Amino acid sequence: MKILETQLRIGGFDMKQLKRVGNIAIYEASKRGKITHYETIIIQNHDGYEIAGHVIPPSEFYPKSEAFGDLAWCLPNINRAEEVFNQLVLYGKKQEKSEERL
Repeated sequence: MKILETQLRIGGFDMKQLKRVGNIAIYEASKRGKITHYETIIIQNHDGYEIAGHVIPPSEFYPKSEAFGDLAWCLPNINRAEEVFNQLVLYGKKQEKSEERL
């Protein structure tokens, strides 16, 4: 599976991954070298597909803009981004433990 890049450009912003645990990550967003905000995301993935004979291998991807509020959060500072990140990581660990009991 192709892993999501640690540096990318989305919607005119330069995005830099600061932290990642499993499929939870924090990206710093900047424009012209100035930090504008942070995004805490749940990294998505697909199993690969084919379009017009062109094979797209399995890969991770950044949530679409429509997914903000459900799979991604735009936050004004790193402290708030880390709070959301920590909550998501903790929730994921709780989910794993509950699945182990089944």
